[in-house]
Amino acid sequence: MDYHQQDNVARCQLEICRQRDFLPLKCKLCNGLFCSNHWKTLDHECKFQFPEKKAIVCDICKAAQNTSDTTKHVCVPKVQLTCSCCKVKLTLVTQYQCKLCSKYVCLKHRMSDQHDCKVVKESCCNIM
Repeated sequence: MDYHQQDNVARCQLEICRQRDFLPLKCKLCNGLFCSNHWKTLDHECKFQFPEKKAIVCDICKAAQNTSDTTKHVCVPKVQLTCSCCKVKLTLVTQYQCKLCSKYVCLKHRMSDQHDCKVVKESCCNIM
């Protein structure tokens, strides 16, 4: 056997290239072997590649939307919760919902006697 007949060199799987390569590179998506010029997904037009999608952020409600769906977006501004007593902005960490009156208050006013809890006031009036 001649050495040239035992050729174990891989070829680029791109039909128009078919270049011999001693160190072919493997595509991460389709597992095909390609030369150094065609190993990227865009270079060999990989059938598993996805188009790059960009999102547009709405200036009013800060919602991310797909570039193709910009005409369908209906803006709903987010309502900022504030404490009914001291008007401090409430976040997920600093808000507390009263179990009796269901109002959102800050942690300082979480006790029913610290905020204007109508359920507690009505129960106090009924006792007397």
